[in-house]
Amino acid sequence: MANNNEIENSTETNSESEENIKNPPTKYDSPWKDILEIYFKDFMELFFRAAHDQIDWTKKIEFLDKELK
Repeated sequence: MANNNEIENSTETNSESEENIKNPPTKYDSPWKDILEIYFKDFMELFFRAAHDQIDWTKKIEFLDKELK
């Protein structure tokens, strides 16, 4: 027979499982980030012409791997 602690823990696990089903982890943004890193200068020129013209392209660009939260 299960004690109260085991029941509480199983409830938390079920809740976490339900959350993972609702919001499954995705890796769809990784290819987009890779493409933007490779073609960043062209992307900026096409979509943000004014900003592109003001960027000093002789300096190395540092891409960050974490999003702001």
